[in-house]
Amino acid sequence: MELLNRKYHIEIEVLSPLAIGAGAEKDIVMGVDAIYDEKLKKLYCLNTQKLLQSGFKPDELSKFYLTKDSKYLLSKIVNNIEKVSDRVFDLDFSSDNNVKSFIRNELSGNPIIPGSSLKGAIRSVLYKYLGGKTKIGDDVFGKADRGDEFMRFIKLSDAEFDNTEIVNTKIFNLYKDVDNSNWKGGWKHGGKETNGKFKNNGINSLYEILSENSTSIGNISISEKAFNNISSHIKLNLKERIVKSNGIFELFTIINEHTQEYIKKEIAFFEKYSNSETVNIIKNLNSILKVINNSSDSCVLKMSAGAGFHSITGDWQHDDYSVGGFSYDLKSYINYGKKTAKSRKIAITQNGFELMGFVKLRILTEQE
Repeated sequence: MELLNRKYHIEIEVLSPLAIGAGAEKDIVMGVDAIYDEKLKKLYCLNTQKLLQSGFKPDELSKFYLTKDSKYLLSKIVNNIEKVSDRVFDLDFSSDNNVKSFIRNELSGNPIIPGSSLKGAIRSVLYKYLGGKTKIGDDVFGKADRGDEFMRFIKLSDAEFDNTEIVNTKIFNLYKDVDNSNWKGGWKHGGKETNGKFKNNGINSLYEILSENSTSIGNISISEKAFNNISSHIKLNLKERIVKSNGIFELFTIINEHTQEYIKKEIAFFEKYSNSETVNIIKNLNSILKVINNSSDSCVLKMSAGAGFHSITGDWQHDDYSVGGFSYDLKSYINYGKKTAKSRKIAITQNGFELMGFVKLRILTEQE
């Protein structure tokens, strides 16, 4: 039986809006699962059972679901709307878009960051650290059927949170200027329309998110004994640094170095392709950069929805994020990720414009 040698309790703090989808079938459908109150600027997620218990007849609700007549339903339950709702969100503007719901614990109903999501983000960082060059990654991680797949020796628990919010997101997108010679930073609004003018709607997505400063407790387990039971490992010397005693500090250092490099390249991207909103994006990126300190007892990780192309599989192929001007040895890189991404998903929050998905992991002291 595999032994979990060392378990570290960690605090997980959300640094920028974090969305982890529960699946399209659980999305909040506007006008069916939820109604919007224009006056109060609130979105109410309805409970069908509570609506029936409040006096609504099944045929009334069926008609509402077919017509999505939110104004009619709101007028009928205006004084009881809190009682027939499971959750209430502040939302600055109305939208016909469905809300991409956050994954939840099936028993408690609370939002969770699954350990598998954290593990996947860490795997992307380690892919670059280990020198991966194939899309599958078995050239550096090993294979499950051999028992040496490296990520099986690093385990993370789920982390449960209390509350979620809803945030609007837009796609920051590059477009060519009038003479079609230079790339400029703008916003995607639908069809082929991309320009420098920001507006809330038009190719926008609503996400249920964990907001900044949300915290929870989880744990990381590193299985040194199980690792040592395997007769041989690819990239043994690099992996040993992580699984050895106090290897978690090495792991956090690797993650921090990776995230620092990523953020600096993103800042350079938004400086090069600037518009009216990029100053605020850069400001928020710099604030996250400051969270990464020289201490190895914490790290900052980018993950989940909105993570973007350059956060996937360690982004080993790009020295910077400028669009164009790259050439690749296709035999070595196996035609994987030849071009840089010219779009970013941006959350619009009280802090302005933010890249999504930054979290801080910190090892708790014995006293904590």
